Parts: sequence; structure tokens; C-alpha cells
Amino acid sequence: MRYIIRALKYFIQISFIFAAIIGVLMLAGWVSTDINIAIRGGWRSVGYIALIFAAFSCLYPRLGYTRRIVEVPELGDAAVPDARAGGQVPDAGGHYLALIDEAFRFRGYEKATPNRTGEDPNRDCEKDPAGATRFVARYRLISRVNRAARLWEDTITVRRVAGGYEFEGLAKDLARVVSSVEQRLRA
Repeated sequence: MRYIIRALKYFIQISFIFAAIIGVLMLAGWVSTDINIAIRGGWRSVGYIALIFAAFSCLYPRLGYTRRIVEVPELGDAAVPDARAGGQVPDAGGHYLALIDEAFRFRGYEKATPNRTGEDPNRDCEKDPAGATRFVARYRLISRVNRAARLWEDTITVRRVAGGYEFEGLAKDLARVVSSVEQRLRA
């Protein structure tokens, strides 16, 4: 479902940008206001352009979102929180979480705000496919302009996995954040 929503958002965004560019060209008088003259092939070409936008919109969420694992050998299997401890993060990993928080702040991210139920999503736990409970933190961009430019799909999720952390989000943002995290972990 998330994939379909992302694809629709991108289709609307691309279509809006195309319409805005054509509209500005028409208002400036550089292009005829008759669509049959402004675009070769007229309305039929607009339909083809929409199909190309739809194809791109369907592919981009698949190619634009990714997961990366940052290994922290010192953590080993202790990186997976114990469900009996309420899914709390072991104290040994607290230092790494502080470095991760610092890297996100440096890249213009903040921890996600608490959800409507009053729970703190920053110390949330979720069930993995095997049924084990694991730590999850969600970060989002601080700038509302940057969030809007990314269609509010700016969240990067950090999960504890055996031997390190798994990061999931928009590929171009994820590359910046993960390189910053790796740099801090090596220092």
C-alpha cells in the first residue's frame, strides 16, 4: 500500500511540474495557448506524456527507497533487544545511539514526534518476521520546505539488527546519513 501511495504522489508531482512549465511558457507568450500547436501531436501527445510519467512514477519508489546495514562488530548479537526487557535498548549500545542521533542532527534530521496515543516512537519496538522484538527509531527532516519537496516521504527508520543497525529510507538521503554515521562510528 505504501508503494502505491508513493507512486501516486510522484505522478501528481511530476504532472504538476509539467503543467506549471507549460503554463508559464504559454503565459509568457513563448508558446501558443492552443495545446494542439504548443505540443506536437496535441492532446494525444499529452496522453503519451502522462503514460511516461505513470511508468516513471511506478518505478521510482522501487528504485528510490533502499535499506543499508551499518555493522558495529562490538555489539554482536547483543544489538537485538530482549523482549523480556520491554524491548529496551541495552546500555552497551547507548553510546552508538548518541552518535547516530548526532549524525542525524548534523544532516538536518530530528526524531519523529510522539504519535497520537502518546507513545514515544523513538523508543518503539516492533516485531520482525521471526516474531522477535527489536528497537526502532524514526527520524525526519527538520525543514518543512525540504519535507514538502520530498512529499513528506522523508522518514528514515533505524532498526537494531544483530551486529549493527539497519537504515531504511530515501536512497539519496540515506547515503548522506549513513556515511555520516559510519564516519562517526569510525572516529
